Amino acid sequence: MKIEDTMNGFDVIWDLGRRCTYECTYCPPHRNNKTSPLVGFKDLKESMDFLDRYVSIYEEKRGKPYKKRKLSFTGGEPTIHTGFLKFAKYIRETYGDRYTIGITTNGLFTRRQAEKYKDFAGTISYHAEATPEEKKLVIENIKFIRHWQVNVMFHKDYFDECVELCKDLEKEGIKYIPRRIGDDGNDQSSIRKGYTHLYDVDQEQYFVNHWRKKDVESKQKDIDQEYVNTLKKSEDTGPEKDAIVIKPNHKSWSPTANEKGEVSQQDVEESLGKKEDRDEIINAKKVEIEEIKKPIPDLGTKKTEKTEDKKDDVTVYPSLMKDKKDLKERKSNGRMCCGGRDFCLSTTEEPEGKLATYVDNTNFYEYSCLVNHYFLYINQETRDIYHHQTCMVNLDNDVAPIGNLDNSGAIIERLEGYNREKKWPVISCPKTFCGCGMCVDKMDKSYDIKEHNFGITNIELIPNIVKPMEKTRTITVRNRMESIDDRLYIENINAR
Repeated sequence: MKIEDTMNGFDVIWDLGRRCTYECTYCPPHRNNKTSPLVGFKDLKESMDFLDRYVSIYEEKRGKPYKKRKLSFTGGEPTIHTGFLKFAKYIRETYGDRYTIGITTNGLFTRRQAEKYKDFAGTISYHAEATPEEKKLVIENIKFIRHWQVNVMFHKDYFDECVELCKDLEKEGIKYIPRRIGDDGNDQSSIRKGYTHLYDVDQEQYFVNHWRKKDVESKQKDIDQEYVNTLKKSEDTGPEKDAIVIKPNHKSWSPTANEKGEVSQQDVEESLGKKEDRDEIINAKKVEIEEIKKPIPDLGTKKTEKTEDKKDDVTVYPSLMKDKKDLKERKSNGRMCCGGRDFCLSTTEEPEGKLATYVDNTNFYEYSCLVNHYFLYINQETRDIYHHQTCMVNLDNDVAPIGNLDNSGAIIERLEGYNREKKWPVISCPKTFCGCGMCVDKMDKSYDIKEHNFGITNIELIPNIVKPMEKTRTITVRNRMESIDDRLYIENINAR
C-alpha cells in the first residue's frame, strides 16, 4: 500500500502545556492537569526563529513552497495562557500570511473571548462529560464562530447526546468529525483506565453510517465495508469494563440534572435543536445492523494457533510492539484522517490510486514514512521537540524527541549536514498502529522510494532499518511528563 499527501502543507502542533479547564476521565494525567505553569510571550517568541528556519529547510527539499503552513496551538487548554494573543499578534506582524494560526480548544470561553479568537482557524472539541452550563456555552460559541471544525468526542456513555449534536451541526452547515475516544489502538491498559473507549455494535453502526454518507458525497468506494472489515482486527477485544466513573469534583452530564441555578438537560437539548427519535439514526437500517452482528468472514488476515487462544493474545501497545510475532500481519484499527484530509491511496487492487479519507488498516510496520516533512510537535512544558505528537519517531528511528528548545541550533545543524551530504534518512515505521499522521506520504517495501520519492528530487532518500525493540530508544511525551511529575513530587516531599 502507498499513501500520498495531496495537501502539501506543514502543520506545527504547539503544545502550550497541560493546564486545562476540564478534567475529562478519558484524558490521562500526562495530557492535562490544573497546575502546569502558564507560558509567557517571551518564551514563545524565542522559539519562533528556530521554527521558521526549520520549516524553510524542509520546504527547500521539496523544490516547491508549501501551500499552507499552520501553527496549531493546543494543550491542555491553550486559551488560558496569558501570552497567547500577544504572540499571535506578533506572528502576524512579523511573518505576515506565511503562517496560519489555529487553536484546538474545548470552547469554554466567554463571548468576549470568542470575538478575539474567531479570526483564527480553529477546532473545538466537544466533551460530553462537562456540566450542562458548560456544554450550553460551548454550543453557543460553536454556532457563533461557525467556521471552525468541531471534533465531537463520542463518549460511549453519552453517545446519544453526541449523535444529537452532530445532527444539529449538520443542519447548521458546521463541519464536524465524530471522534472515537482513544488513540492507543488496542492498548489494554488504556482501555482499563478509560482512556480508550470500546463501543457496542449499535454505536459502531453509527460510525459506519457516517462514513457511508461521506462515501456517497466523495464518490469513494465502499468505505463502510472497509470499516466493518476492521472489526475483525483482533480476537482480543480487551477485558469487560464497567461504565466510566465521573470524578466527583467535576460535575457530569445527566438527563435529570436540574438543580437550582443550573442549566437543565432540556436546555442543552433545546440548544441542539428539536430532539428527534434517536433510534432513527442508530437503527436506520436494521438489516444492515444484523449483518454487522453476524460473524465477519475471514478476510485473509493471517492467523496463528495462538490467535485463537485468549491467554496468549498479545497486547497492542501505542509505542512499540512488545513481541516479535507477525508484526506485519497484525490488523490495526482503521481510521479516518482526523483533519478530514483527502489523500491518494494506492493498493494492489487499485494501483493507480484513489482519493480517500479513510484507511481500513493503519499497521504501517516497516513502511517508509515522510511524516517529518509535514509535521512538527513542540511541547512548551518539557521543552522537547518531536516530529509528531503521537508518532514520535525520529530520524534515528527511535521513539524519542529530535531535540530540545534550549538547544534547537543543533537540530538545524543536523539538517544542514544532511543537505551538504545530499542524503536524508527516512523513517521506517517501528509500530503496528498509526494515529494522526496516517494521511501523509508512506509506502510499503513493495515500492522503491528511489523511483517514487514523493516529489523530493534534489537529495537521496535513504530508508532506515527498523531496529529490534530492545535497541529502540523510547522517550515518549508521556515519559517526559511523568518525569516532571515525579520531580515535583520529590521536591514537595523534601519541602515538608
